[in-house]
Parts: sequence; C-alpha cells; structure tokens
Amino acid sequence: MPREKGDRPLLGAQKGGLSPFSRNRCVERALLRKEGMLTNILVAVDGSAPSRHAARFALALAQQTKAKVTLLTVLPPPEVVPLGPVSGYAVVSSPVSNDEVKKVEARLDEIALERRDVEITKVVEVGPVADTIVDVASHRGADLIVMGARGLGPGRRFLLGSVSDRVAHHAHCPVTIWR
Repeated sequence: MPREKGDRPLLGAQKGGLSPFSRNRCVERALLRKEGMLTNILVAVDGSAPSRHAARFALALAQQTKAKVTLLTVLPPPEVVPLGPVSGYAVVSSPVSNDEVKKVEARLDEIALERRDVEITKVVEVGPVADTIVDVASHRGADLIVMGARGLGPGRRFLLGSVSDRVAHHAHCPVTIWR
C-alpha cells in the first residue's frame, strides 16, 4: 500500500502489531501516553512576556496530550554578603514578603484560568532559581520543563549566567525554551 501525504510512522509500532502508517492520531497519542512520553509538564513562570508565552504553549501541549501541568515561580532568596573576618554579614536584598507571594499566586491563578480543562498545580518556592526549577522538576517527575528566555545578550549572559542555560544543562528531562 503506498504511503499517502500526511501519514507518519507510528512510534513504538512493531512487526505484527499496529500498522506503521496509521491515520488514527488518537491511537498514536494513547500509545505515547502509555509509554509515559509526556504526562507531567513543569512550567517555570517569572512574569516576563517570554515566560507567559511559554506557559500558553505548555498548556496547549498539555491539553493535546492530556498531561498534568505544574506552574512554578521561584523567588530568589535574600542576598547575604559576608563582611570579612568579622563574624557579621549584611543583607543586601529584602526577604520575600507575603504581599510578593500573593502577587505571584495571583499571576499563576490568572495563567491557570486560560485552560480550565488541564489539571494544573501551582507552586511558589524560594531559593536559587535555576537549581530550584531543576529540583522541583525532579521531585515531581516532570517529563518536560518549559520556560521563557529573558534575552540577556551575550555579555550579560557571560557575566551573570542564564537561568534557562543552567536549567537546560542540569535538568533530568528535556527543556523547551521560548524566546
């Protein structure tokens, strides 16, 4: 039987099993879910435009694959600078306030309302941003991390590092970065 335009080989097709050129996309998606290909998506949201676009992409993908979504915002901890040989330190930035956490939770609620048909968990953590994203993804068994890139530029990225670069290099699962 000749292959028609639009036919794709079915992932996981075996001899004597499913036809390698099935037109039934529902069977293909069910097979992917059965193999555990995409059941849990972690979305890192920082409030920037790229992260909001990344969240919309992840929610649409989750709707198509029936995956669960974890919306995560990581707030950086207060920066502490040692004062040298004296046993003291200075706090450079203020600790995370309850008002800040409430604003972040409201932002996550707003994103979650865009897709009510997707199972969504909202999480707010405090810690080193990239490391916390990787840790939460690992502990929650994420199959995919989706996040936005803020576009620091080559100079600032070299000096400061990039959260998305760091997550992509240390994550246990694939990472999609929205630019």
